[in-house]
Amino acid sequence: MKSKSVSLVAADTFRAGAINQLKIWSERLNVSFISNANSNDPASIAYDGTISGIKKNIDYIIIDTAGRLHTSVNLMKELEKLYRIVNKITDQITVIITLDANIGQNGIKQVEEFNKFLPIDSI
Repeated sequence: MKSKSVSLVAADTFRAGAINQLKIWSERLNVSFISNANSNDPASIAYDGTISGIKKNIDYIIIDTAGRLHTSVNLMKELEKLYRIVNKITDQITVIITLDANIGQNGIKQVEEFNKFLPIDSI
């Protein structure tokens, strides 16, 4: 993995400090970082980050899309839009969902609901 290049894309425009937190991690890991302080649209930031990563021949483009409530249809549709936009650029997409181990059985329901909006490849 050390020979692979990575770019972190800060598409979490909701959570206070999310962009700065990801920027700090990119500096610690010495990887590329993409954000857009002029946009609150996660899909446009994901688009910019994907285009930038492809142009720079980045091996892995990791897009932080923020935590989502699987019970909020609007948030899920926004995530679906983000996936569609990136999928128009490349079909080499792996969708990874990160779950908190403390949520127990609710994790299964979350994965089922997320999978209705985008194809989950890994947990």
